[in-house]
Amino acid sequence: MKIYVLIQARSSSARLPFKSLLNINEYSSIELLYKRIRSKSYKTVVLTSNDSSDDYLAYLLNKKKINFFRGSLFNVKKRFLSFTEKFKNEDIIVRLTGDNLFIDKKLIKLAIKRIITSQNNYLFIGNKFSNLPLGISVEIFTCSHLRKNNNFSKLDKEHVTYSFDKLENNSIKIKDEKKNWTRLICTMDYLENYHSIKKT
Repeated sequence: MKIYVLIQARSSSARLPFKSLLNINEYSSIELLYKRIRSKSYKTVVLTSNDSSDDYLAYLLNKKKINFFRGSLFNVKKRFLSFTEKFKNEDIIVRLTGDNLFIDKKLIKLAIKRIITSQNNYLFIGNKFSNLPLGISVEIFTCSHLRKNNNFSKLDKEHVTYSFDKLENNSIKIKDEKKNWTRLICTMDYLENYHSIKKT
């Protein structure tokens, strides 16, 4: 069994184009996220598109020696399936998005520990059943679970795990959550989010 942390990122976002290339101090946002989560415990790969809009992103990733893969622009689920085509069914995938910059390796390792010690094929960390801020989101699943899910609606293609069972018993709880965390925004969807992050 191998473990892969896959960050989906593209440059053609309608809400904040080229967000992965925006600088936060001396790092682009995608490089900052990579540095926060990289670990010898798993392999980290950025999954971007083969569209020309992501040529510079691919150039930057190559320059920074960050592993990356290029696949379908609009069918992100197909991008994941293409990258994992030769994986074993028991291999574990951690799915992140490039605009959630506050994820760190501790959250990822917690998710890995839980899926290995449980009978689940899919688990997630998020604010659906918790007080976590928007943007603190980690999904983890086996490769076989991704392959067995045959839903390819527009939302499935865009969000990969849209039709996965996001039930409370699949939700990983974080110790000592605070109710006021729900007011926080820890994602970079819009320009104002970027300015807020730069100030922190």
